[in-house]
Amino acid sequence: MDEINLKPPILKGALKRGCRAGLLRCRALLRDDRAALLLEAIVGVTVLITVAGSTLVGLSASQRVRVTLDRQAFAENLVRNQMEYIISLSYHTSTNAYPPTFPRSAAWVRRNPVRVLPI
Repeated sequence: MDEINLKPPILKGALKRGCRAGLLRCRALLRDDRAALLLEAIVGVTVLITVAGSTLVGLSASQRVRVTLDRQAFAENLVRNQMEYIISLSYHTSTNAYPPTFPRSAAWVRRNPVRVLPI
């Protein structure tokens, strides 16, 4: 069976010195991995903030839509009830069938004082 040569090739001159310097810098960075941990933490926090922000925006939009729909449903129900009440009333052709409104005479105002209800 053939043996695999795992030894690095021997380089001569400037090329050899350049590779060693680069290799030493790379090994120093690998031994001191604080920068990699910091970068990893920053990326993780950024992803978390992005996901949380988009979730909050979606929840806020759905809340606004729900409030609008509740108001519209309330207004529709109120109008429907008022229309049913008006339709259920009898129609009078003469104007004498309706009670008088304003202006009132001074005598009527004296006989029927305005009562203020306690809160």
